[in-house]
Amino acid sequence: MLQAHSDPRLWDGPTSREAQPAWLKNIQAERETVLRKINYTGGVFDVIPWTQTSWMQPQMHPYDRSFYDPTSGEYTVGRYLADLRARYGGIDSLLLWPTYTNIGIDDRNQFDYFRTMPGGLEGVRRVTAELHAEGVKVMWPYNPWDTGTRREGSSDQVALAALLKQTGGDGFNGDTMGSVGLAFWNASLAVHHPLGLEPEGGGTDEALNWATMGWGYWRYPAVPAVNRFKFLTRGRFMAHVCDRWAKDRTDNLQAISSTWNGITPRDAEAIRRVAHMQRFFGADAGGGLLLSAGWEPHTPEAVQPAVFAQYTDEIADEHTRSVLLRGGSNYRPDGSHWYFPNRGGPGSGPPCTTHNKYFLFGESYERAGTVGFRCVYDRPAPATPPLGPDRAAGIGV
Repeated sequence: MLQAHSDPRLWDGPTSREAQPAWLKNIQAERETVLRKINYTGGVFDVIPWTQTSWMQPQMHPYDRSFYDPTSGEYTVGRYLADLRARYGGIDSLLLWPTYTNIGIDDRNQFDYFRTMPGGLEGVRRVTAELHAEGVKVMWPYNPWDTGTRREGSSDQVALAALLKQTGGDGFNGDTMGSVGLAFWNASLAVHHPLGLEPEGGGTDEALNWATMGWGYWRYPAVPAVNRFKFLTRGRFMAHVCDRWAKDRTDNLQAISSTWNGITPRDAEAIRRVAHMQRFFGADAGGGLLLSAGWEPHTPEAVQPAVFAQYTDEIADEHTRSVLLRGGSNYRPDGSHWYFPNRGGPGSGPPCTTHNKYFLFGESYERAGTVGFRCVYDRPAPATPPLGPDRAAGIGV
């Protein structure tokens, strides 16, 4: 029987290599059951395909001094994007959030804070066009808890769809929402401006018919869990993993504005490398691996307990292209500068509190039947055995 994860957005991985075939059959069967139940067609992903490759998306505030110059009174989109490219490799979309920390000081509602941005809605439209010219999509926040301020003359979903169309925005994040209701999708269709919908709570099965993204506040067990919505949609759903209070972002690699919790140089470099790999392997040039309908999690080709292979049907050469090492294992990568450095010193494996995911880039690193890749080899066990799986938590990048 399928063991449900405590988080309905995730499936727990198989308990062993031997259990993988039955485990895979179970989650494949549940996928078909769920898709029939919700009458899923997948058509929404064809209407707004950009969400499938929106890998990096920060929540940002328009009063960021790199985004707006209060002296000149001008937006500085180029400076903002250049800073992000320099620090961690750039972004694919952003969540433009002017309401915090001002909302509630008077009767202005959440939409009024866009209207009162420098330049008004026309200024927002120009900024959005500049971001689009750089390949960056623009999301707005929707705050359902904003009920004590001035009311619009229409429902929130109608007002939001109209404003996003007026300014050229691409979608919205549903703050505190477990899922975004169908009424919001229908409101966007009514103005001929389909929107990307992204609930903070991640979404529901039924909403996969109209919501293509969600946030992921996740646990990271020793055996990596499977992104359930991505598996249900055969690789098309986008989950933006977040952990705003993390001091070490090896597991989830992200930051959200609240109080200051800056991205360290090491995390920034890791984000840059992850983004580079995602953009390559998620594009046609990289075989579209990260959008593969044939994705098989935990393929048994990984023969060791601490090594988890992620199989995907690469069109070009049919090679498996990634492997996941559990923290505390006796394995370490060797031979490619793309691999993340081990933080425990020369010759050490990944820390016991994390997993690390490694991607195969060069032709010289072909699959090896003994371990998974020739670039991963078995080191002698250390004098002091690593911590067991009960102490290892976290799924890597």
